[in-house]
This record gives sequence, C-alpha cells and structure tokens, in this order.
Amino acid sequence: MDTKINKNKYVSFLKGTFRRYSLPRTVLDGFLGGFSFKKHDRRFFLGFILILSFLFFFKPEISQGASSPFSISSITTDNQANLYPATNAIDGNPATFWHTDSSSQPHYLILDLGNSYSVNSFHYLPRQDGSTGGVITGYEIYVSENKDAWGNAVAANTFASNMTEKEISFTAKTGRYVKFVSLSNIKGNGSAVAAEVEILGTTTGVTPPPVNNPSSFSISSITTDNQANLYPAT
Repeated sequence: MDTKINKNKYVSFLKGTFRRYSLPRTVLDGFLGGFSFKKHDRRFFLGFILILSFLFFFKPEISQGASSPFSISSITTDNQANLYPATNAIDGNPATFWHTDSSSQPHYLILDLGNSYSVNSFHYLPRQDGSTGGVITGYEIYVSENKDAWGNAVAANTFASNMTEKEISFTAKTGRYVKFVSLSNIKGNGSAVAAEVEILGTTTGVTPPPVNNPSSFSISSITTDNQANLYPAT
C-alpha cells in the first residue's frame, strides 16, 4: 500500500520534536539522511510512526522553559529575486531558498511571530544546492515589539564560511518581530540567501497583551428593538 507523505510537514515536525525533547541532533541527521523522501516512501512513514510511538509510550519529560521553535505568521524582505521569494526561507524545504538580487548590502528578513514571545535563539541554514552565492557571513539580529523601532541588536557576528546550519543563542528578549540582517556574504558581493530560518524561545513568563478592564466604563443605559417577556436587555 502506497502512503502519501507531506515531506515538508513531517520534516518540520521531526526537527521540532527532536529539539523539544532534547534528543541528539546526530540521531536526527542520521534519521533524515537515510531517506530519499520519495512521494510514496514507506520507510519514512514507518520512521514517523516510530517517533510517535516513542513519544506515546516513553513520554520523555520536557524541561520547564526549554526553547522550542515558533510558528512564523508572515515574512517580509527588502529584496527578493524572481523565483526566490522570502517565503522560501520558512517553507520547511531546504531545497528552496530566498535570494536577493545583486544590489548592495545590507539586506534583511523581518519575521512576524503573530504574538509576543521570549526569543533567545535564531537558526540560519544556507542554500544547500552546492553553490556559495549569497551565503551570509556578517549578520545582525534584532527583536522588537514594533517593527519600526528595533533598538540594539541582540546578536551581531560573522558566520563560518560553510554550508552548515548556524545556531545563534543570545540573551532572551520579548518581542513579536525578529529582523535578520545580512551585512556581507562569502563572495563579498551584494546578494543574500537563506534556505531556512527558524526562531526559538519560550512562552513562559511572557506578559500577555493588555485587555480592556470591564470595570473601566460605566454604562448609563441600554435599549433594544426587541425583548421577550422576562428577558430584558438590562
């Protein structure tokens, strides 16, 4: 029996699961590396069932406040080349990528988390097609509640000049928006590229957005066009 597998969906699930339960990254790489991800790959399906079984029967403990990936509500950029939109950087598929044209640096991605969270880590995966064009080296990362006011960078440095996934940790900062800025690339020209980006942090200890206090206003009267006996608008 052939079983259709949504590769991107389950790869993202497995990556998040391994991070959530602090399982070894080498195991994840070996697990994912052993499959061809064909449209009807029974082996991948069986591996997925194995992971679910492990979680169901063994129920590993999750440490309080452990970082986990956030869903990204939307992504915007200052520049994207035809066929290489910014959304490629959050589609869960390392074979696609965001790519700018060759205009001058810096370039950036702004990621909207949809709500405010405590952010403490950022992951960057360069393109995985064998080319080094646009692969980012110099970078800055910002976290803010307001995408028009960023303040100081939470991280700024230079990546190693290779194609491996980069993981940047920094002092947690609460915000809804994360800005990833490319300052330079391996080849020293103006383009920037990202196969995948990911934001991690925690939801614990984050103050929810303020809500209206129901006692703030006094209602002097209420009227209606219709009310049944015994059920007045008041």
